[in-house]
Amino acid sequence: MDMGRITVVHTADLHLGSAIRGAPPSIGGQRRKDLMQTMAGIAETCRQQQADLLLISGDLWDEQYLTRPLVDFVADQFRRIPATSIVIAPGQADPNHPDSFYREYPWPTNVHIFHEEELASIWFPHLNARIYGLAWTGEEAPGIPDWNQIVNSPDSGCQVLIVAYGTPENLGIPRRVLEMENVAYVALGGAHKHVAWSRKVLDPGCPEPLGFSDQGTYGVLLGKVGGPAASLEFLPCNSRQFHLVEVSTNGCMDLQAVVAAVRQKLDPLSPKKNLFQVTLTGTRPQGEWQLGTIADALSEDIFYVRLTDQTDTSYDAAALAAEHSRGVVGRYIAALKGTEAEENIRKRALAFGLDALLSGRVDPC
Repeated sequence: MDMGRITVVHTADLHLGSAIRGAPPSIGGQRRKDLMQTMAGIAETCRQQQADLLLISGDLWDEQYLTRPLVDFVADQFRRIPATSIVIAPGQADPNHPDSFYREYPWPTNVHIFHEEELASIWFPHLNARIYGLAWTGEEAPGIPDWNQIVNSPDSGCQVLIVAYGTPENLGIPRRVLEMENVAYVALGGAHKHVAWSRKVLDPGCPEPLGFSDQGTYGVLLGKVGGPAASLEFLPCNSRQFHLVEVSTNGCMDLQAVVAAVRQKLDPLSPKKNLFQVTLTGTRPQGEWQLGTIADALSEDIFYVRLTDQTDTSYDAAALAAEHSRGVVGRYIAALKGTEAEENIRKRALAFGLDALLSGRVDPC
């Protein structure tokens, strides 16, 4: 095998089985399906690109949500690509503990899994390559590996790859290892975002975003390794995106106008496919303020939307206090002024309370 002719697909942090916290079951179930479809897409990329190696740098699944059918699905995807050697370095969410499916499952022969926290290696004669790696086996991170195994290895005529969950710093990878001519690629995981420490030390990030902290495009790395530098390119593969959006309610006369304002803001962002956390700001319309009513109306044609309320009331608190000085409204405003709560909490309490009192649900006098 000539130097630089190993075709690699590198992924990490797929977190199969995980769902969005706080989302309804239907959305959680669909996101689990999305992750499985992304896994199938990664296998298809390996097949189409005739990849020699699929490197998985930790967190292939979330242990707490793992089931036997899900493991069967993963194994089926690996069987679809018998010409690709799959190398897995288990991470924090999918540790290779004694009862793990990594040890107890009949994996296809093209699957190679690191089982211990100590640095180990796997020899691939058809690629003239040796791959080093290690596994998380519990909740605590492994110690710093003995990288002298690579420095002192007699395999100077072969390519060396490293697969691990972590960063160069917390793994303690010495510079002398990274600068070795035959170290072709270091495949890391755990960052959730694509990170390039150098041309041959990379983390692909998640292939599919996992929550609202994951903004932008997600994917895998694809290319060839070997020689002085790796040449891997980022290949987007996420099926959906998470968006943080701010919408002003200024000028909205009622809840229907608020719904229309949100729809207008989300329309260019593929609302039927993507997930949104919408923060409402500005001055809310007078009358009963019901976030649930707004959310229900939006859910009719938006895949998933979560609302956060940072609006201010349009009421003139001073005028209302004077007008209703002897009634419930006046006493309520005075009581809020006397609290030691934070300003934003007092504002929200004032808005909710006046909405209730002045909408007729409570006698304002």
